Amino acid sequence: MHRERGRAQAQAAPINDVLVARMLAATGDTLRHHRNRALLAVAYSTLCRRSELVALRYADLQVDAEGFGTIIIRRSKTDQEGLGDVAPIAADAMRHLAGWIQAAGVTDRAC
Repeated sequence: MHRERGRAQAQAAPINDVLVARMLAATGDTLRHHRNRALLAVAYSTLCRRSELVALRYADLQVDAEGFGTIIIRRSKTDQEGLGDVAPIAADAMRHLAGWIQAAGVTDRAC
């Protein structure tokens, strides 16, 4: 029936700065909460899909002097050949990411 008559897709409500701030504030201070804050902040800053987010590597992270960063997205849904792309990371997201890296004791750049 939908193929014959068609139907409009239901669009999900967009996420915005206010909602992200509320989600970040709702977390605690455990290692899991540090990780969740870092994932949320980086996902919002880079606009990565879930599959792209979990494939990010610490070795591909570059931090500049002003606190901003960039990360290489090696493969994505829109980059099937794997040419890669560089995504900017806002300073606020970098603070959350650095907090998780420090709390988790990550030191191996090969990860």
